[in-house]
Amino acid sequence: MKTILLFALSIPLAAIAAPEPLKEASQWIHGVPAGQACVQLLQVHQAGPGVFIIRQNKCVNTEAPFLYLILGEQKALLLDSGAKPDAGVDFPLVETVNRLIGERKLSLLVAHTHGHRDHIAFDYAFRARANTTVVGTTPDAVKTHFQFTQWPEGEAQVDLGGRKITVLPLPGHEAAHLAFYDPHSGTVFSGDSLYPGMLTVRDWPAYRQSIARLLKFAEAHPVTAFAGAHVEMMSKPYDMYPLDTAYQPQEHKLFLGLEHLRQLNDALTAQGEKPARIERADFIVEPYAPPSAGLVLGLMPWWKRRI
Repeated sequence: MKTILLFALSIPLAAIAAPEPLKEASQWIHGVPAGQACVQLLQVHQAGPGVFIIRQNKCVNTEAPFLYLILGEQKALLLDSGAKPDAGVDFPLVETVNRLIGERKLSLLVAHTHGHRDHIAFDYAFRARANTTVVGTTPDAVKTHFQFTQWPEGEAQVDLGGRKITVLPLPGHEAAHLAFYDPHSGTVFSGDSLYPGMLTVRDWPAYRQSIARLLKFAEAHPVTAFAGAHVEMMSKPYDMYPLDTAYQPQEHKLFLGLEHLRQLNDALTAQGEKPARIERADFIVEPYAPPSAGLVLGLMPWWKRRI
């Protein structure tokens, strides 16, 4: 018994402490009714110690992505840099990040779940910020920066100082897609690979393998939530707002759980190698079909329009 107690006491507290789950905002900004002015451009929500969720308002850009700022003792990590605002809108993202970091002397790393245009719009502004590194978005840039040696099977670490974030390759929606795991909160920041909305798949085999790997990781670690980059589903099961909707007053909650990842993996496994649309209560999987030559984007069905 004495040996067991000594062994237990020798384990660092951080290694045995249960994660502290993040808390959602009671209400996310979700656009404004037609004819009303867009006053609140973004929303900042402190979801837990050292974790801030920033959402762009749908009246700024209908993609309305969620960005995540995670603070450590030496570094800060910003996941994604947002979508381009409508013309004439002065969007204060860099100023907001500066305010949240405050007077702490933290270097800033701007990384991305993936390189689609609604996730990289303010990269240029952060490149001009002092003490800041902006990770490239090509597969080679991602592999090089995070020093992946077994892509897409491996994983990497980002040490923020007192907070180590695990970086997981997750190609399928996009070739260099990543997920980020924060063990302090048990949160997987899953980008466009899992969220309550349209999960567009460009590479079906890669996506199926990525989701299977993510499930294996999640079942081996204390995961409390999956925090994605968008909300497109309604609070009513199986109902989704059309893409480009500018006002979503009855949104689904942002966080999904391990049960949703299992549903997704089970559905992909059952579907097999042939891509097909999959509908569940809290998400829809849609294989991406490139438009044929001469097809105008505005004439495409709404479910085909997400990049």
